Amino acid sequence: MPKVSILLPVYNGQKYLASSIQSVLNQSFKDWEILVINDGSTDESLSIIERFSSIDPRIKIINFEKNVGLVSVLNEGVKQSSGIFLARIDSDDEWIDSDKLKKQVEFLDNHPEYALVGTGATVIDEDGGVIGRINFAEDDKKIRKNILIKNQFIHSSVLVKKEAVEKCYSYQQNEKYVEDYGLWLRVGQVGKFKNLSFVGINYRINLRGETATKNRQQVSNSFKLAIGFKSKYPNFWLACVKWTARYLKALI
Repeated sequence: MPKVSILLPVYNGQKYLASSIQSVLNQSFKDWEILVINDGSTDESLSIIERFSSIDPRIKIINFEKNVGLVSVLNEGVKQSSGIFLARIDSDDEWIDSDKLKKQVEFLDNHPEYALVGTGATVIDEDGGVIGRINFAEDDKKIRKNILIKNQFIHSSVLVKKEAVEKCYSYQQNEKYVEDYGLWLRVGQVGKFKNLSFVGINYRINLRGETATKNRQQVSNSFKLAIGFKSKYPNFWLACVKWTARYLKALI
């Protein structure tokens, strides 16, 4: 039974998929499994997964014949996972610190009151060029102060206790495009938050990805989440101002 289960969903992601998987293989922490979940891809994604799986038994394939959507495939990954902790990586992102998992596992092992730990990120374009950096608040109090205003975790950076995910009803279909944000807001009700102060991943801005193509829906659904959790976290009215401004910008 591995300590960490890594969920890697992919839908027509052949361009970057091999690099994403290889970045996990490069980790110094080795007690893991990758559940690569093929969501009905029509490109060469499945062939790439099968090639890696044939040389490393820790790489396991969950294959959907038809596209069912991100929330469904993530929940199937949670269901089939064996680890104590769950990690995530998107098929167009990369883990660039070889000790990423090691540092996160050690933190959660040594701080049982915490449920979720993330890292910083380098933002890259489709060709791998660096275009920015993301550093969120690090300690639990500051994260809670900011989390209604903006999601404080990058999905591909997190390590979270599987027990907390299951207790919080995993990913929800009614939180489409912001399924990670909704889950973190619930997880924060059963454990503490942390972002470690190192850059753990390359976060790719993919012009064909959901972040680019579904921006208006993401902003709208994020605002709804902030409203739903207004009694659980501070700064709700400031969050209203920020999300309204982002929505108006998305309309342009």
